[in-house]
Amino acid sequence: GPLLARKLAAMLPRAAGEMRKKASFLTFGRATGQRRPPVRSTVRTGRFSMLDDLSTAHARIDQWESDLADRVVRANVLASRLVELTATGRDHDGLVEVSVDANGVPVDLWLGEGVRQWAASEIARQILAAMRAAHADLADRVADAARDAYGSDSTVAAAIAARMRERFGLGGDDVAR
Repeated sequence: GPLLARKLAAMLPRAAGEMRKKASFLTFGRATGQRRPPVRSTVRTGRFSMLDDLSTAHARIDQWESDLADRVVRANVLASRLVELTATGRDHDGLVEVSVDANGVPVDLWLGEGVRQWAASEIARQILAAMRAAHADLADRVADAARDAYGSDSTVAAAIAARMRERFGLGGDDVAR
């Protein structure tokens, strides 16, 4: 949930900085305009042959850094949306309502007057059913927010959605709400 998004957002800038430090050897002469002859590598790994000069390697690192910066922005957008999320679930009779925060922690419980006729065990069952419905609603809202942040065909969004469903013990899309 929100904690995962905040951790991801915190990790990405460090990773970009570390890549930049490790690649600093590639920038020799770049700032002064000096040109060095390209250094070529003929390392063969499996079916790939790597014949890259330093400018190609530097361009790749720039692209990685740009991709990481984009991921940081997306993670921050998602994190800001997640901290505000709440979800509500109801029992089948509408006499029990549970609201949960972005972490799935109950923040509100409403019981209708009709529950006075129920046995304590039935009230407990209906509270748990409403909480499961709230968790399912929360998982759907997190999945929607992840798709909005990363795109509907994103593997990141799909992984976040799957993790939320797993976290709350939800199966496929057949969970009753």
